[in-house]
Amino acid sequence: AAAEFFGSHSRRMRHSASRDALTGLLNRQGLEDRVEKLLPVFASRGLPVSMAVLDLDNFKTVNDIYGHIAGDVLLERVSAAWRGQLRKGDGPCRLGGDEFVLFMPGTGEGEAATLLERLRAAHSAEWSVGLVCMPTVRKWSEIYRAADAELYKAKRSRGAQQMSTPVPRAVIEDTGVPAEGR
Repeated sequence: AAAEFFGSHSRRMRHSASRDALTGLLNRQGLEDRVEKLLPVFASRGLPVSMAVLDLDNFKTVNDIYGHIAGDVLLERVSAAWRGQLRKGDGPCRLGGDEFVLFMPGTGEGEAATLLERLRAAHSAEWSVGLVCMPTVRKWSEIYRAADAELYKAKRSRGAQQMSTPVPRAVIEDTGVPAEGR
């Protein structure tokens, strides 16, 4: 009985150490561990892997205008909507704040772009994305650095004016937070 208890407790601890408490998605450590295990396998077979770094637009404005509870609920809702669109094997992660990473092993750029369009349609929150596809990458840091650079290129190309537009009230009203809490 003690061995079963400690085994169960150990599994729960490993699970909670690799998951984001708010969204239930992988956290950075959970994603890094997964990616580091899978990259060499896919690289040795010559299979592509794609990674997208996603950043919610104007998230600070949500927190500043409507409060942190509304921001948390928005993160939870966006995460749940995205999870409903992902395929088995995709690795969604919340790095922190409003930054997410999606690891797509065995996925080429075209298929990854199609998946990202499904994520856009799943929730009305706006976000910027950097996407890379690399067939022979073997390290987490290589693919993450490339996707993050693409994210910042995308943000610069959208321009400061579009990034500073107010958050539509409909995005916030769908959070379930009572009006007096906003």
